This record gives sequence, C-alpha cells and structure tokens, in this order.
Amino acid sequence: MNTSSSAGFFSKDLLIEAIHASHWKGQGAVYWIAYLSVLLGVFVTALYSFRMFFLVFHGEERMDAETRSHLHETPWVVTVPLILLAIPSLIIGWITVEPILFGGYFGDAIQVTERHNVLAELATKWHGSLGLVTHSVQTPILWLAIGGLVTAWFLYLKRPDIPASIKDKMSGLYNVLDRKYYMDDLYIKGFASWGRSFGNFLWKRGDQLVIDGILVNGTANAVGKLAGVMRQIQTGYLYTYAFAMIIGLTMLLGWLIWFRSGRGTDDDVRHSAQYPRLAPDRGRRRVAVHWRWQGRELAAGTIDAHGSAGILATDVPGQHRPVSRLQQCRAGDAVRRKSAG
Repeated sequence: MNTSSSAGFFSKDLLIEAIHASHWKGQGAVYWIAYLSVLLGVFVTALYSFRMFFLVFHGEERMDAETRSHLHETPWVVTVPLILLAIPSLIIGWITVEPILFGGYFGDAIQVTERHNVLAELATKWHGSLGLVTHSVQTPILWLAIGGLVTAWFLYLKRPDIPASIKDKMSGLYNVLDRKYYMDDLYIKGFASWGRSFGNFLWKRGDQLVIDGILVNGTANAVGKLAGVMRQIQTGYLYTYAFAMIIGLTMLLGWLIWFRSGRGTDDDVRHSAQYPRLAPDRGRRRVAVHWRWQGRELAAGTIDAHGSAGILATDVPGQHRPVSRLQQCRAGDAVRRKSAG
C-alpha cells in the first residue's frame, strides 16, 4: 500500500494509467477486463493491507500473557536499514519519474512499436510530478484505495461479527480462497507426498535391502558364516592336517590318471596308417598287434610268436617304446591260438 507522493504511488498509478490509455481502448470486453482487473486490485490491496494493520495494532489483543512477555522492539540492525530505505522512497519518485518515462533514460535499450507506444499517449497529458499527485483525486484509483481502508476498518474494528457471518454463509468460497485454490494441497499432499513415498521405497527396498542387506552386509554375513563352519574343522593337531593333505593329493592324482587315460580327444588319436612301418625280422615269425580303447586305435606294434620283446609304435609319430611283459603275454597267447588254428 502506497501513499500519495511516495515512490510506489508513481509506479502503480502510472501503470494503471498506461492500461487506461492502451491500444485496447475501444475494443470492448478485452479492454474493460484488463482495466477493471487492475482497479479491483487497488481495492483488494488496500483491504488486506489495512486489515493486517488493524488486526495487529488495534482492537482486542489475541495473545496470552506468555506471548506478551516476549514482545520487544526490533534491534537496530533491523530498524536502521528500514529508516534508510523509507527516506529515499518519499522523494525519489518526484525526481526520477519524468526522465525515466519521458526523457529517454533507457535510450535504445527498449524498442516500442508505434501502435503500442502508450508512453507517447501519456506524454501528451503529462504536467510534471506535482500535476500527477494533484490529478490523483480525480481518478478512481485514490477513491478505491480509500474504500478498501474504510471497509477494513468497518469489518475488523467496528463490526468484527460480519466477517464471521460471511465465513459461515459462504464457507465454500471461503475455503477455496483460504486454501489458495488448493494448490498447496496439490503440491504438499500430491506431488511432494508421492515423491516422499517413492523416496522411502528406494531407501528401504533399494538401499537398505539390496545394497546394505544383500551386497554389503550380506557378503560380510556370508563370509562370517562360512568362517564359522570352517573354524570347526581347525583342530590344531599336526596329524589331522597331514591326513587331510594326503587325502587331497590322492584325489588329485586319481583325477589326473583318469583324465589322461580315458578322456582323450579325436585329435590325440592318429590312424594306424600314420604309424611308421617296421622292418621284418628274418628268422622269426612276427604278428602285428593293435591296441584299441573304446573303438579307437591307440597304438600298434609287432610281437614274435615266442613272446619275446617287440617294438610298439605309439600314437605319437617318431616315438617307440618296448612292449610291456603283460602285453607280450597277451599277444603271444593270441599268436599261438592263431598258429594252432
């Protein structure tokens, strides 16, 4: 709320006068909606400003003794800046309004088309700062502000029962205005509440359950439980550890023997045609012998009929080794049966 001759008076009044003289004038509803809206704003601003003033500084007190005991004047760090701001606001409007609006203060920083040049229209009726103050009594702006002041005094000092009666009879409209068109409820109970619920879900399910419970604490708990089980087999006796090492080595050797003897691949077995041919030994009868495993030939060689040592051609080209005694006996039996037959 601004009084006449203050800086706020010059800015607010000239803004309303600019709308009054705008290019919308004569265009019907659009012009009157804009102009009447700002005039209504003058009345409402005066009403709620003086309502606050009368409720705070006049009328019956609405505080208890405990609250009253805490009342005090503002400290100088608040009072001094307010005084330093109030003094210029009473005089700065008088000396700055004309050069700013009509003296080219902004230069070419602001460009206005000819059709929307409201300031040019106001300049034709400008008679200085004093003329604007004296002219204000002829405009509805001042009288609407005074009307808001008187209405606030009557409703909240003279007849405070009337606002309570209006509230009861127009509770629907009162609730809409008092709840700020329910926009706070929409944001606080709607968007903010949904955001908090989603954040709590991520906190409890994502952070506490998955990250802390499973990944971090779960890993630590699993290691702790495994350590608790492994701790039971630590007896501290040397012969227990030696026995465990022997069992482990036995299992490892067994696995290596089984893997090397029975799990060869096709590339590890060559065809018998790749084995080197053996020269015949004159004076002795030799029989070709083949060793097979699971339908695949692993080695070939020759053994004489008397079971003497022969030469075995292994599955590795260029390598030969003597036939074992067991193999000689088995091969010799096969030769004798064949000779007898």
